[in-house]
Amino acid sequence: RRHAFSSGAADAFLGGWGIGAIVEFRDGAPYGVISQTNVTNTFANDQRPNLIADPVRNDWSSRRELIRAYFNIAAFQHPGVGVFGNAARNLGYGPGFMGADFSVHKRWALTERMGLMYRCDVFNLPNRPNFGHPNTSFGSGAFGTITSAADGRILQMNLRVEF
Repeated sequence: RRHAFSSGAADAFLGGWGIGAIVEFRDGAPYGVISQTNVTNTFANDQRPNLIADPVRNDWSSRRELIRAYFNIAAFQHPGVGVFGNAARNLGYGPGFMGADFSVHKRWALTERMGLMYRCDVFNLPNRPNFGHPNTSFGSGAFGTITSAADGRILQMNLRVEF
């Protein structure tokens, strides 16, 4: 309450508002590539392929191109029968995350013991797409593509009677 309004109506509409914000920036989590073909007869589901080139894309690709092939999918090959692949456990980092949430609220006192609370929350205020991890299953038709993203902008409002 930095400003005192002389009018009760002006104070009811303009005074006593509160705001809040949460901003988060994160780098992506590491990912590794797993081969779908079991060539070692070890009954393990997480066998790695051979790495024959650098899998990290160091070019300035458009977002559409990165969604179609987030990393160099030609950098892998199946190892021979009975041979373990040489790809490292973590080969790169997935897409990062940038989120900004905002809220605004106000409480009106109706009586000494009753009040009315209005609140508006906006999640993902800039409406930025935050993409999921690429498909890291070597041998899959979707290998290297990103097929998921977090929710877009969400707006929620509520009105609560407090007593």
